[in-house]
Amino acid sequence: LIFSQDPSFGRDSFRRVSIPAVKWYKERQIKAISLGSMILVVLLRVITFNLNMLHDEFLLSNCIAVLLNLSPHIVQLHKYVATRITFVTISC
Repeated sequence: LIFSQDPSFGRDSFRRVSIPAVKWYKERQIKAISLGSMILVVLLRVITFNLNMLHDEFLLSNCIAVLLNLSPHIVQLHKYVATRITFVTISC
């Protein structure tokens, strides 16, 4: 949450820092994704898991706060992340 409050972190995570391949992500093979897009993938998975299993209000409010802090800086969103955002929005 603290990192997401820094404007340069949000800006740099979507524009400057790129991850060539994410080998630990088993749901789908992801290549050439920005750090910001990967953060969004992880946040969306945590939100989905929380809504379906944990029902923890504190965790949900912190994840939403991170999304809100990063939202002004989102550019060149990875297509998988765009699909996940749509899925999570429709399923909730």
